[in-house]
Amino acid sequence: MIRIALIGCGGIAFHAHGPALSCLQREGMAELAACCDTDAVRAEAFRQTFGFARAYCSHEEMLKTENPNV
Repeated sequence: MIRIALIGCGGIAFHAHGPALSCLQREGMAELAACCDTDAVRAEAFRQTFGFARAYCSHEEMLKTENPNV
């Protein structure tokens, strides 16, 4: 299964990427491993809204910890 980590949880991600990736997870085509934003509150809200497993403020920490495919 593809493990996805998303960097940036702003407006475009909220209205485009989040809904699209959420559909992939619902269909069993991807695991939404983590999302990241410099704003911790925004990252956590994005995580909860779209079903990501974890939220980060550091993309370096997220990529090292999660080891995503995408």
